[in-house]
Amino acid sequence: MTQLQGLALLREVMRDAAPDDRPIFTPERMRFVLEPMPSDLPAEAQIAALRDGLAELTGSSAFRLEPLFGEGEDVSFLVFSPDGIDMTLPEDALYGIAEALRDRLGLISCEPDTGTAAYGDPSEAPPPGTESVVGDIFCWAQGNAPTDKEWALRRTLVHQAWARAPGKGRGITIAQPDTGIVDHVELKDTRIDRTRTLNLIEGGTDPTDPLSSRMSNPGHGTSTGSVAASGEGSVIKGSAPRATLVPIRCINDVVVTNASPVTRAVDHATRIGAHVITMSLGGLFNRALRDAIRRAVSRDIIVMAAAGNCVGLTVWPAAYPECIAVAGTNNADQPWKGTSRGPSIDFSAPAEFVWRADTRDPAHTLTGISGGQGTSFAVALSAGIAALWLGHHGRPVVLAEARRRGTTVQELFRAAARQTARSPAGFP
Repeated sequence: MTQLQGLALLREVMRDAAPDDRPIFTPERMRFVLEPMPSDLPAEAQIAALRDGLAELTGSSAFRLEPLFGEGEDVSFLVFSPDGIDMTLPEDALYGIAEALRDRLGLISCEPDTGTAAYGDPSEAPPPGTESVVGDIFCWAQGNAPTDKEWALRRTLVHQAWARAPGKGRGITIAQPDTGIVDHVELKDTRIDRTRTLNLIEGGTDPTDPLSSRMSNPGHGTSTGSVAASGEGSVIKGSAPRATLVPIRCINDVVVTNASPVTRAVDHATRIGAHVITMSLGGLFNRALRDAIRRAVSRDIIVMAAAGNCVGLTVWPAAYPECIAVAGTNNADQPWKGTSRGPSIDFSAPAEFVWRADTRDPAHTLTGISGGQGTSFAVALSAGIAALWLGHHGRPVVLAEARRRGTTVQELFRAAARQTARSPAGFP
């Protein structure tokens, strides 16, 4: 679709738009992330000028426009969302609109949230314990989870780490952009800081996962949260059972192509002073999300993401060089069947039949457990290990060492993890 066609289509759909009081990051809303040229004008004046330009181009003022980062003082990226319009246009139309906005408004970039899966679900009925994007026989392992509920902790030597770091992550905050959490029994002893949580889907601060049938991955955040930080009184032991978990509800689907809410989630995690950010999700390249990760890393936050499932190549945000990419293995120290691979992977962790909280059985929504598959669990486990590392050395000591070496905490942890990881036969 050409720029002219894209702009004409945008004007047409906005002409009869209905009032819209939904949060700007509601998954169904049409959204574009705008990256303006640098300006010496105050932020308020820049936003006003861009708002005027959008109103003139579209012939309507029925839209939301707000900064993506911070509380309004940072206008390096902004979110533009027309009122009353859902994300129903085909991708070529969305990109045509984005190109027209970029050209007519003189932007550095303009990227749409497409709402389209970066990679498809190859099965209508994924096997029990498997992420929805891992439903194909060619990429999920058949069998049963090991009877040892702590096998993944043993494979990653977490018990030895606990012996050396008896604080078990105490005082370290893990921020978790995901689907949110529920009051599952496996999280009853988890230190959840609800003063810093956020819900970008429904709005407000309550990160409760509604477990809606309309979601592609209901309960996903509860599962990954349990792998990282289930408390010591639970059947499932998180790798950092005394760390503080801050769930941020920003997605309904781990196959993320709506990058703007994830970007806002990473920015929120940075602003609240998180020490580790774990993202069990993946999708397409996005400039704003990469910038958010860069900002987090520059503030000495460890940022890591799942390498991907059933697509071979590493997906974003794990594929950004600034982000730690975690691939998946099994109990035999071999690659999990569905894991992404390649030179962008930093290290691997268990991803096949990892015991986790499971909300999918209606009879055991808040009590179920099972062995899950997916690099989502590999990165969650690794996030807890990062919390153990920070807690053991003490974050002030780690910061001082990073300054002495002229690097970041992210790079110190990446190097430490890679240099001390085991290298099974057949691994590069």
